[in-house]
Parts: sequence; structure tokens; C-alpha cells
Amino acid sequence: RREDLGKVLDAVQAVTHFGPGARRDPVEPPAELMRRIVENPFLSGLEGQARSGFATQGDGNHFAFVGTLASADRPAIVTHHGSRGLGAQLYKRGMAAARRHTAIHAPRVPVHNAWIDAESEAGRAYWEALQIVRDWTKASHFAIHDLAARRLGSRIAGRFWNEHNFVFRRA
Repeated sequence: RREDLGKVLDAVQAVTHFGPGARRDPVEPPAELMRRIVENPFLSGLEGQARSGFATQGDGNHFAFVGTLASADRPAIVTHHGSRGLGAQLYKRGMAAARRHTAIHAPRVPVHNAWIDAESEAGRAYWEALQIVRDWTKASHFAIHDLAARRLGSRIAGRFWNEHNFVFRRA
């Protein structure tokens, strides 16, 4: 049984990239996600980031864990990573837009309190960019799991999803 978990961990290690940088063998994100990235003003031009970070674990507190699912007595993979370089670039672009907006509408507000009006064109585009990056992150996790299962000749019996970074919006 322990050797089975070792095989699963070896498969995960073989199909993803840990640490800074990109994969040697890039995995293409879903075409629909790439289309949305290209069309969003906050993400357009970041297609390279979307490709190079996809299906990678990164570094810091990001990890992959293999254990046994007690309820089904079968191996389970848990991956923990966020939006990687794509999310970092979105943050930079969003902060630049927020600083521009705040400088016009509230020039005395400190730069660390900058914001984008959620109802403005930029605000709507930024919110949509956050949702795209959220979808990209989820697809990245699922790609790692799918690649590991394929390498093992196994099928995925179930999936659980929990957000890494998330933003709430008031209704």
C-alpha cells in the first residue's frame, strides 16, 4: 500500500514543475480560457505567462500531497497553488489602473488605498479578469491530476475544489 502511494507521488512529481520558472514541456491551457485571456484588457499580452505557469506547482507554500482517502480507502492527491505568474501580473496591472483611477477621483487618498470603481468599464474588466484567472487556476490543478492519473493508467473517481486566493463581491 505504501508503495502505491509512492507511485502516485512519483507520477505527480513527473508531470508537474516545482519551484520558480516554467515547465520544460508546456501544457496548453484550455482554448476557451486562452481566448478569454486574449480578449480581456487586463490579461491581453499575458498569454506566455498563462502557458508557462499552467500545470505547475511553483514555490513558496505551494505543495502536492499524496495520501489515502479514508472514506474510500484509495489514494488521493491534494495540490495547493495559486495563479502563479499570471495572477501576479494581473495584480500589477490592476494596481496601476487603481492608482490612475484614484489619482483622478480622490487624489488625496494614499496610494495603498487605491481602488477601481466596480461599475466602471475598467472595474468590470478587472472583475472578469479575476474570474478568468480563477478558472485558469482550477484548470491548472485539474491538469496536474489528469496528467498523473494518465501516467498511472488510472481514472479519477472524484474531485474536490477549494479556492487558493479569492475575492468576494457585495451583491
